[in-house]
Amino acid sequence: MHYRKLILMLLGLLYLSLHSMGAQAAQQWHSANGNLEGAFIDALTYNPKQPDELFAGTYMGGLYQSNNGGLSWHQLGAAQLGTTLVTTIAINPQNPQEVYVSTYNLGSFKSEDHGETWQSIYYDKRKFNRAVTFQFNPVNPRELFWATEEDGIYKSIDNGKTWQKLAQPGNGGEEFRCLAMSPVNPNEMLVAVHTYSPHGEQSTVYKSNDQGATWRAIANPFKGQYVSGIYYAANGVDIYLYTQNRSNEGRYSDLYLSRNGGEAWSKISPEGLHTDITGFAVQLGKDNHIYLHDEDGQFFESMDEGAHWQLMTTMTDTSISELLVRPDQANIVYAVGRSGLLMSQDHGRHWAEMKSGLANLQISSIAVTPRSQSVFASIRGVGLLQSSDGVNWQTINFPADAASIGQIAIDPVHPENLFAYVGMTMEHGSEGMFYTHDAGKTWIKSKMDDPFSIQCITVNPVNPKQIFACEYGADYIYMSEDGGQVWDRVEIDAGTNAKGFFSIAINPKHSKQVYAVGFGGIFKSEDGGFHWKLLTQFYQSLSKIVIDPRQPNVMYAAGLAGFYKSNDGGLSWEYLYIDLPAGIPVNQVVIDPADSNIIYASAYNDLFYIAAGIFVSIDGGDTWSPYSDGLTNQAVTAINWFQGQLIAGTSGGGMFMNAGWHKGDPLNAPLKPTAPRFKPVKQIDVLQKEFRRLHMLSKQSY
Repeated sequence: MHYRKLILMLLGLLYLSLHSMGAQAAQQWHSANGNLEGAFIDALTYNPKQPDELFAGTYMGGLYQSNNGGLSWHQLGAAQLGTTLVTTIAINPQNPQEVYVSTYNLGSFKSEDHGETWQSIYYDKRKFNRAVTFQFNPVNPRELFWATEEDGIYKSIDNGKTWQKLAQPGNGGEEFRCLAMSPVNPNEMLVAVHTYSPHGEQSTVYKSNDQGATWRAIANPFKGQYVSGIYYAANGVDIYLYTQNRSNEGRYSDLYLSRNGGEAWSKISPEGLHTDITGFAVQLGKDNHIYLHDEDGQFFESMDEGAHWQLMTTMTDTSISELLVRPDQANIVYAVGRSGLLMSQDHGRHWAEMKSGLANLQISSIAVTPRSQSVFASIRGVGLLQSSDGVNWQTINFPADAASIGQIAIDPVHPENLFAYVGMTMEHGSEGMFYTHDAGKTWIKSKMDDPFSIQCITVNPVNPKQIFACEYGADYIYMSEDGGQVWDRVEIDAGTNAKGFFSIAINPKHSKQVYAVGFGGIFKSEDGGFHWKLLTQFYQSLSKIVIDPRQPNVMYAAGLAGFYKSNDGGLSWEYLYIDLPAGIPVNQVVIDPADSNIIYASAYNDLFYIAAGIFVSIDGGDTWSPYSDGLTNQAVTAINWFQGQLIAGTSGGGMFMNAGWHKGDPLNAPLKPTAPRFKPVKQIDVLQKEFRRLHMLSKQSY
């Protein structure tokens, strides 16, 4: 009898254990990338002792490694770098186990085990301290130098454990971009220092002969231009430098060569170069091959140090931002562009994509057909895709620059009607809004006056002929009453300080009631979007508004101003507390279609590239728990419901799916509400400042 009880007890414990494991598994997010591959790469380098081994720093996807020259890739250090923008990579030339990276948002890191684990070596949250380049002392690699974009030049003599700030060239307040060290003389360095003015950008190049203790300006034939790259040749004497002119006079580049350490320069630009150089590479091994790519897609090669050039091809990807040439095989060149990583084995005549294993996909928007037959996703650099199972994806035909598709939406009554906005591109500026009435077989461009940046597309569920679109930084929204063919601007009273909108929601039981959020607060229309009034004012922005389909008086609004709930149709708002680091707003809110008490929210600041993943509340927003198990990239940009599961798109990790929370599933201890961390304060929103900066840049560029 004793043994029978013991066996029953053990079986009971086993059942509970298995039940708990099953419940826990229900929480796990899993990749839904399926056959999707690709990456936005910001940095590329090779192992100096083994050039077949490549390292790629990606946009919000951390660091990837290839051991076979780029044919296949795998992610490194996901725990520490998985949701970071890696912008700079350096490998100790004598000890390749020692790898350094700098990120856009989290400072710099060091690995002593070839990238498997990482430790922070420099981070100051008060400063923008991204390292734009690392340079090892060629004689003593324990000495390491770096230039930070806004915080000057630093030196370490102990493999990055401690750092000393060096004397700073310039007058203060400049921006540091290019730091180059002679490969044969560790005392000699060059740095380009940039200044900005209403007339454009320009650079001054400084030289140090004592490892940065003192600096002096060198000859400057490129005055009034922006120095984008400085490269020493293998002999340590010849120096290549290229510029970009970003003034109001137009865009063009020049390539210079100095044969005396930067004291005098001669122009060696290719004759057919008429626009910006976007990629440049020197073969440091033999020093007789130079490659460059320009904004028109032209790819040039010189085999005599720039005396003569040959146009090898005109590439279809005109967004190339970096070139890398093998030190031991000059015929092998890599190019980093919008379509990911390309490789040529014949000096740049022909190119092939190198993306197997890369999953650094940036999802802009997700749309699901009413009965979940299909899910559509717009993916930066890839285009518009469709899946019937959330795993296998196929590309949808598109007439414009599909790689720049942003927001998308589906007609909830007629799912063959799709709407897509194509954002700003270097080639064509802002493309505009498109629609299709045959599920993407044919597309037509809508009539919409000069959209700058559409942030949302919302179709009226009762009257799908009526569609709204949010405009970033404007005091109006767009509205169409003919199914997206023609769009009119609807101004929202400028006296309310409305300067840009991010989200629009329509009451499903009273379609004349329309809500919009953005800079300034929450706005409401009682007549179907023709006239608006300020409902609740906030001095920081709101990026999302969602209405409970079962209880339309219940709605949620979230953004930098905080996270709020209304139970009376927006007349009053209650603050909801989620334990988030300062500066990370809730950007997506989704209500469980089967239970209005279950709410999912994601937190991501896409301006500063910081993310906190997904949270769930099972009590209508009173308490929240983290819900990111298995979500290897926490920069969530879109969430939706598809075939009874949550599907989430990220900025750097592609697509993920999750079965959602079910009664009995375990959760971490809920976070109890406390005093609000974010209170509306009267100050200029940082996003408004950023919008003005981007708007000025767009005027200069297009």
